Amino acid sequence: MYGQLGVSGIRQKIRYPMNGMRIAVHYGCHLLKPSNELGFDDPAAPRKFDELVEALGATSIPYRTKFDCCGGLLMRAGDDTTSQAMARLKLRDVTDQGADAICLACPSCMMQYDGTQVLLQRKGEELDVPVLYYTELLGLAMGFEPEELGIQSHRVSAASFLSKWRALQSKRERMARYWDLHLLQACADCAACEPDCQVFQSDSSFAPNSTIRRLAAGDVDEVLREGRFWRCVECYTCHELCVQKYSMLDIFRVAKRLALDEGLVPEPTLQGMSAFRQNGILVQPSVAQRKRLGLADPPRTGKEELARLLEGWSDSPNGDDTER
Repeated sequence: MYGQLGVSGIRQKIRYPMNGMRIAVHYGCHLLKPSNELGFDDPAAPRKFDELVEALGATSIPYRTKFDCCGGLLMRAGDDTTSQAMARLKLRDVTDQGADAICLACPSCMMQYDGTQVLLQRKGEELDVPVLYYTELLGLAMGFEPEELGIQSHRVSAASFLSKWRALQSKRERMARYWDLHLLQACADCAACEPDCQVFQSDSSFAPNSTIRRLAAGDVDEVLREGRFWRCVECYTCHELCVQKYSMLDIFRVAKRLALDEGLVPEPTLQGMSAFRQNGILVQPSVAQRKRLGLADPPRTGKEELARLLEGWSDSPNGDDTER
């Protein structure tokens, strides 16, 4: 699959991406070794299986026991105790790292982590880690139903994984009404313009790409509540540098409109908007200074002009609420 279709080919076939899902990749001993016979990847620092998982949109999480053996063959050698201890070690590790599932390719490893986990649960172990073949993850992302893939036959239920994934899909459907999700993900993956951000240069805690990545992962509600995007001053620096002209500024503008609709606006911003709506001006000009320059008194407000401007905008083809 890796050599024939490739990561880019897999991405093109994804209908329901796994963005926001945290996957613990388990290579297994015999996917990598003996390397002189298999030649799949570098056994000391493999990346190909991680890349296949990430092609689905998921995050392949790092964890300490990632390249440890599952211990499944010890069960067949009659050493249940050591076999279960080896399985427990990885299951505990990925649980501590917040994995939504273990992904693997080997049937023996599947039997070990799926079947042995049930035995450990019966002994009182608080373990609930769904174990999925990569082909099952790929099938879900391509649009197959879990029943078509036989996921219900697993001994450890994948209900928690499926529930979270479906919730994220619902969020993505909502987000697709406001953002181009493909370009949003491209912006999240790029981050080339972040060092050029005027606010970031003065305060590195702003980290705008971190917010973009969270949006791409579907964490829109929390991003709106935190409101860090209000620190974007809309200087257009990122927009000018962006080759796709879908920059952090464009993404944050949408977030600001959504936050405004939900009343999640910083108080100074809210006060400024209210004053502008009432008066039609941002700064009160100095009458005395204008007199010294021989200029006529300015209008006391721009309220009427603003009303006419907004009325004309609402009558225009693009003057809908979404654009405003």
